[in-house]
Amino acid sequence: MNWRLAGLQEVVRAGKLNSLATMLESPHFRGPGEGTNYAQARYFCLYMQEQGVLTDFYRAFRARHADDPRGIQALAEVFPHTSIEELDKDFQSWVLNLPAAR
Repeated sequence: MNWRLAGLQEVVRAGKLNSLATMLESPHFRGPGEGTNYAQARYFCLYMQEQGVLTDFYRAFRARHADDPRGIQALAEVFPHTSIEELDKDFQSWVLNLPAAR
């Protein structure tokens, strides 16, 4: 894995990670918390890859960018039976179970 993993796991354990909805909707990616934001985005893409939906998400995001610039609808399309809150919990659990040396 990437050097960002340990810091991301620390933030998740502390209960201070922004929700996926916040990550997607916030215009403040850079600035305070930028390192954590990059780690969350990086590992969420890896999570989607391991779930087998990253390519589908990218295609849906690209096709709907004008109407869905944050990708929220595209995310709902590739995880149709999962709320963003459930997805967030599953993602955070997945992050915590990644081995540090991976």
